[in-house]
Amino acid sequence: MARSTANPLVTALIAGGKHVGVGNVTVPVNQAIPPPGQVVAVRYLYAYPGGSLSQPLLLGVRDDVDREDCRADQLKYRASPADQEA
Repeated sequence: MARSTANPLVTALIAGGKHVGVGNVTVPVNQAIPPPGQVVAVRYLYAYPGGSLSQPLLLGVRDDVDREDCRADQLKYRASPADQEA
C-alpha cells in the first residue's frame, strides 16, 4: 500500500542549469518522507515531454549522488503515437 503526497520532496531535475518540475512522487507507507532538498531515487514508468513522470514511486534516499547529477536528460520518454507508427 502506498500514499500519495503533495509534498514537493522530489519535484525537480536540472535542465540547462535550472530546476524543472517533474510532478509529485508516491511514498510507500513504510518509508519516511525525506526532507525538502534531499536527493532520492525514483522509479517511474516513463516521462512525458515537459518533465512530468508517469507512476513515480520513491525508492529511497541517495546520499551518494550530487544534486547536480540529477539531470532531466536522463529521463526515458514515452514514444509519441507518431513514433510508434513509424
